Amino acid sequence: MARNSTGNLTVQGSPTASITTANFFNESDKRASIACVLCRKRKLRCDQAEPCRQCERRGLRCEYALTQSQSQRVD
Repeated sequence: MARNSTGNLTVQGSPTASITTANFFNESDKRASIACVLCRKRKLRCDQAEPCRQCERRGLRCEYALTQSQSQRVD
């Protein structure tokens, strides 16, 4: 694979000759946008379950911190 001048990855001999960088990475490789406190602190992948898999495996309490936009909501 090589990058061409437009920033796309190219694969020689493939029916689809160029693959954009965004499409190159698998969708399942994306991280959760909101991680629990433990995963965020330890920089681990969080599956956003309650409790998440990382906390469940360690037998710890899984807590999610409120984001700034969540704490500013007025109902």
